[in-house]
Amino acid sequence: MICKKSVFFVKMLRLLVFFVAPVLSFNKLIPYSELLKCKEYQGPADYKYEQFFDIMKFENNKPSNGEVFRIKLYVLTTKDVWMLLTPSANLTSEAHEIGLDHVNAYIQTPYYHYGDKRDILKSQSESPRINLHSLFPLEIVIKYTYGGTLSLVLPEYSTSKPYVSRQYDNYTPCPYLSLSSGPSQGEARWFYDCPLGEQSIFVN
Repeated sequence: MICKKSVFFVKMLRLLVFFVAPVLSFNKLIPYSELLKCKEYQGPADYKYEQFFDIMKFENNKPSNGEVFRIKLYVLTTKDVWMLLTPSANLTSEAHEIGLDHVNAYIQTPYYHYGDKRDILKSQSESPRINLHSLFPLEIVIKYTYGGTLSLVLPEYSTSKPYVSRQYDNYTPCPYLSLSSGPSQGEARWFYDCPLGEQSIFVN
C-alpha cells in the first residue's frame, strides 16, 4: 500500500511540474510554456537510435541563406545526449553524430555507436559546462549549410556564434534526425519541431 501511495505521489508531482511550471522560467532564456508548442519524444538510452524524423517535414525548419536546414530542440535529461543526422531513415556509418555531455560537445563522422562499441571522441569546444538537467530544458539549434558546415548552437550560452561547429569538404544530404542518450537508465525527454523564435533566428 505504501508503494502504491509513493507511485501516486510521484505521478502527481510530475503533473504539478508540467502544468504549473509554465508560469516559471527554468533558465534565463526558456519559459516552460515554450515546450508546450513542440512535439514530444521519449528518447531511448544506451546510445540507441530507434526512430528517424524527416527534417524537411518539420514546420520549424527555417533555413537562412545558404542553409539546408535550421531546427530547434529542447532536451530534459541528466545524462549525455546524442543526435544523429543521416542520409536515410536508418543507421549508417555516413551519418553525422552530434554529442553533448556536461563538459564536452562533439560533432563526428562517421557514426561510431554500433552495438556496444563507442570510440572516444575528441572535444571540439572549450565553452562553459553544459546544463543537462531533468527539469531545466536545454535549447539546441542545429544548422547545416550547402557549403558543408554543421553547427550546434546553444542559445543559453551564446546567440552570436555556434557552441561547436565542423566544416566538411563536401555537402552530404542528411535529411533525417534520430535522438538518443546514454548510458543505461538515461532516457531523455525531447521536444522537437519547436517554433524557432527570434532568439534562434539571429544566431550566425
